[in-house]
Amino acid sequence: MKRDMDLVRQILLTLSNHESGYAPPHLELEGYNKSQIKYHCLIMGEAGLILAEDHTELGDTSPGASAIRLTWEGHDFIANAENEENWTQTKSALSKLGDVSFSIWGSVLTSVVKQNLGINA
Repeated sequence: MKRDMDLVRQILLTLSNHESGYAPPHLELEGYNKSQIKYHCLIMGEAGLILAEDHTELGDTSPGASAIRLTWEGHDFIANAENEENWTQTKSALSKLGDVSFSIWGSVLTSVVKQNLGINA
């Protein structure tokens, strides 16, 4: 399964907007199935964006986890990515390259935010 940065963003937005600080008990996102969501929660936990609980069992068709809450890193990323203009500009810039690492996503997103704020860095 390929990493889907739009799904990563949707999961982070959902957790960020949930009133309790915890993830909603049943994370469902339009356009994505449970396997995709659970797999992305697993790799987002590995990346330090969320605290996740691995639920992978022998015989599962794909590995997966449930989201528990955002981490500091997750809050930082979504603070930059929640603005639709920032996200669209970042996706547009990176679409020319194909699949790139998460650190590149974060760097380009930060550059776009700084540019939109008029900060030279």
